[in-house]
Amino acid sequence: METESWVRDPLLSQAVGRLVETFRFVEANRMAGLPFLNPALCVEASGFRLWEGLPDMGVGILISPWFINGVVLPLGHDPWGELPVGTKKTLDLPAGRFSFLVNREERTGTFLSCSFFSPVEEWTGMMEAREAARVLMETLFSGEESSPERKETQWSRRQFLRGGR
Repeated sequence: METESWVRDPLLSQAVGRLVETFRFVEANRMAGLPFLNPALCVEASGFRLWEGLPDMGVGILISPWFINGVVLPLGHDPWGELPVGTKKTLDLPAGRFSFLVNREERTGTFLSCSFFSPVEEWTGMMEAREAARVLMETLFSGEESSPERKETQWSRRQFLRGGR
Protein backbone atom coordinates (compact mmCIF):
# COMPACT_ATOMS: atom_id res chain seq x y z
CA MET A 1 0.00 0.00 0.00
CA GLU A 2 1.39 3.42 -0.90
CA THR A 3 2.14 5.92 1.85
CA GLU A 4 -0.76 8.22 2.59
CA SER A 5 -0.09 11.91 1.92
CA TRP A 6 -1.03 12.88 5.50
CA VAL A 7 2.13 11.17 6.74
CA ARG A 8 4.11 14.11 5.29
CA ASP A 9 2.36 16.68 7.53
CA PRO A 10 3.76 16.32 11.07
CA LEU A 11 0.74 17.71 12.97
CA LEU A 12 -1.76 15.70 10.95
CA SER A 13 0.40 12.58 11.14
CA GLN A 14 0.61 12.84 14.93
CA ALA A 15 -3.14 13.43 15.33
CA VAL A 16 -4.02 10.52 13.03
CA GLY A 17 -1.49 8.30 14.82
CA ARG A 18 -3.13 9.09 18.19
CA LEU A 19 -6.58 8.38 16.70
CA VAL A 20 -5.51 4.96 15.38
CA GLU A 21 -3.71 4.11 18.63
CA THR A 22 -6.82 5.10 20.61
CA PHE A 23 -9.18 2.95 18.57
CA ARG A 24 -6.81 -0.03 18.66
CA PHE A 25 -6.90 0.33 22.45
CA VAL A 26 -10.72 0.60 22.38
CA GLU A 27 -10.92 -2.52 20.19
CA ALA A 28 -8.65 -4.53 22.49
CA ASN A 29 -10.30 -3.39 25.72
CA ARG A 30 -13.82 -1.95 25.52
CA MET A 31 -14.93 -3.87 22.42
CA ALA A 32 -13.15 -7.18 23.05
CA GLY A 33 -15.40 -10.18 22.52
CA LEU A 34 -18.44 -8.31 21.23
CA PRO A 35 -20.29 -10.39 18.63
CA PHE A 36 -20.73 -7.65 16.01
CA LEU A 37 -16.99 -7.07 15.52
CA ASN A 38 -15.78 -8.10 12.08
CA PRO A 39 -12.52 -10.09 12.46
CA ALA A 40 -11.71 -9.41 8.78
CA LEU A 41 -11.26 -5.68 9.56
CA CYS A 42 -8.76 -3.81 11.69
CA VAL A 43 -8.36 -0.23 12.87
CA GLU A 44 -6.81 1.86 10.12
CA ALA A 45 -6.83 5.51 9.00
CA SER A 46 -7.41 6.31 5.35
CA GLY A 47 -7.23 9.39 3.17
CA PHE A 48 -6.68 12.02 5.85
CA ARG A 49 -6.01 15.43 4.41
CA LEU A 50 -5.96 19.10 5.22
CA TRP A 51 -8.73 21.15 3.67
CA GLU A 52 -8.99 24.93 3.55
CA GLY A 53 -12.73 24.73 4.32
CA LEU A 54 -11.86 23.58 7.85
CA PRO A 55 -8.64 25.39 8.78
CA ASP A 56 -6.34 23.58 11.23
CA MET A 57 -8.36 20.37 10.85
CA GLY A 58 -7.64 16.99 9.35
CA VAL A 59 -10.45 15.17 7.53
CA GLY A 60 -10.40 11.47 6.69
CA ILE A 61 -11.87 8.02 7.19
CA LEU A 62 -11.38 5.70 10.15
CA ILE A 63 -11.94 2.00 9.46
CA SER A 64 -12.60 -0.32 12.40
CA PRO A 65 -14.08 -3.78 12.97
CA TRP A 66 -17.37 -2.11 14.01
CA PHE A 67 -17.67 1.00 11.78
CA ILE A 68 -16.33 3.07 8.90
CA ASN A 69 -16.60 6.74 9.89
CA GLY A 70 -15.64 10.11 8.55
CA VAL A 71 -13.51 11.92 11.14
CA VAL A 72 -12.50 15.56 11.66
CA LEU A 73 -9.47 16.08 13.92
CA PRO A 74 -8.43 19.49 15.29
CA LEU A 75 -4.70 20.04 14.82
CA GLY A 76 -4.30 22.93 17.23
CA HIS A 77 -6.98 24.82 19.08
CA ASP A 78 -9.94 22.59 19.98
CA PRO A 79 -13.10 24.47 18.92
CA TRP A 80 -15.42 21.79 20.32
CA GLY A 81 -13.76 21.15 23.69
CA GLU A 82 -16.62 22.75 25.63
CA LEU A 83 -19.37 20.80 23.83
CA PRO A 84 -20.82 17.69 25.47
CA VAL A 85 -20.00 14.33 23.85
CA GLY A 86 -22.81 13.39 21.46
CA THR A 87 -23.58 16.97 20.42
CA LYS A 88 -24.36 17.21 16.71
CA LYS A 89 -22.30 19.53 14.52
CA THR A 90 -23.28 20.12 10.90
CA LEU A 91 -20.35 20.69 8.55
CA ASP A 92 -20.39 21.73 4.92
CA LEU A 93 -18.03 19.62 2.85
CA PRO A 94 -17.72 19.97 -0.91
CA ALA A 95 -20.19 17.09 -1.47
CA GLY A 96 -22.84 18.56 0.83
CA ARG A 97 -23.88 19.05 4.43
CA PHE A 98 -23.02 16.26 6.88
CA SER A 99 -24.00 15.71 10.51
CA PHE A 100 -21.08 14.83 12.80
CA LEU A 101 -21.07 13.89 16.47
CA VAL A 102 -18.70 15.32 19.06
CA ASN A 103 -16.46 12.59 20.55
CA ARG A 104 -13.77 12.76 23.18
CA GLU A 105 -11.11 10.24 24.11
CA GLU A 106 -8.26 10.69 26.57
CA ARG A 107 -5.53 10.03 23.98
CA THR A 108 -7.04 12.10 21.14
CA GLY A 109 -8.98 14.87 22.80
CA THR A 110 -12.10 16.08 21.03
CA PHE A 111 -12.89 15.05 17.46
CA LEU A 112 -15.95 14.78 15.22
CA SER A 113 -17.24 11.60 13.59
CA CYS A 114 -19.84 10.86 10.94
CA SER A 115 -21.00 7.26 10.60
CA PHE A 116 -21.01 6.03 7.02
CA PHE A 117 -21.21 2.28 7.67
CA SER A 118 -22.11 0.59 10.95
CA PRO A 119 -22.11 -2.24 11.65
CA VAL A 120 -19.60 -3.69 9.18
CA GLU A 121 -20.20 -7.37 9.89
CA GLU A 122 -20.76 -8.28 6.23
CA TRP A 123 -17.60 -6.63 4.86
CA THR A 124 -15.19 -9.20 3.38
CA GLY A 125 -11.87 -7.64 4.37
CA MET A 126 -9.55 -4.67 4.46
CA MET A 127 -9.23 -4.46 0.69
CA GLU A 128 -12.98 -3.77 0.40
CA ALA A 129 -12.91 -1.37 3.37
CA ARG A 130 -9.91 0.55 1.99
CA GLU A 131 -11.57 0.89 -1.40
CA ALA A 132 -14.76 2.16 0.25
CA ALA A 133 -12.72 4.68 2.26
CA ARG A 134 -10.92 5.84 -0.89
CA VAL A 135 -14.19 6.30 -2.78
CA LEU A 136 -15.77 8.02 0.22
CA MET A 137 -12.99 10.61 0.39
CA GLU A 138 -13.04 11.09 -3.35
CA THR A 139 -16.80 11.60 -3.23
CA LEU A 140 -16.77 13.88 -0.18
CA PHE A 141 -14.33 16.22 -1.89
CA SER A 142 -15.49 15.82 -5.50
CA GLY A 143 -17.60 18.98 -5.38
CA GLU A 144 -14.83 21.37 -4.32
CA GLU A 145 -15.35 23.48 -7.43
CA SER A 146 -19.13 23.11 -7.52
CA SER A 147 -22.06 25.34 -6.63
CA PRO A 148 -22.31 26.64 -3.06
CA GLU A 149 -25.80 25.12 -2.76
CA ARG A 150 -25.75 22.31 -0.21
CA LYS A 151 -28.18 19.59 0.73
CA GLU A 152 -28.31 17.17 3.63
CA THR A 153 -26.55 14.02 2.44
CA GLN A 154 -27.34 10.46 3.51
CA TRP A 155 -26.18 7.34 1.73
CA SER A 156 -27.09 3.75 2.18
CA ARG A 157 -24.23 1.26 1.75
CA ARG A 158 -25.90 -0.07 -1.40
CA GLN A 159 -26.25 3.45 -2.92
CA PHE A 160 -22.66 4.28 -2.04
CA LEU A 161 -21.16 1.11 -3.51
CA ARG A 162 -23.19 1.67 -6.69
CA GLY A 163 -21.79 5.20 -6.95
CA GLY A 164 -25.04 6.96 -5.99
CA ARG A 165 -25.16 10.04 -3.83
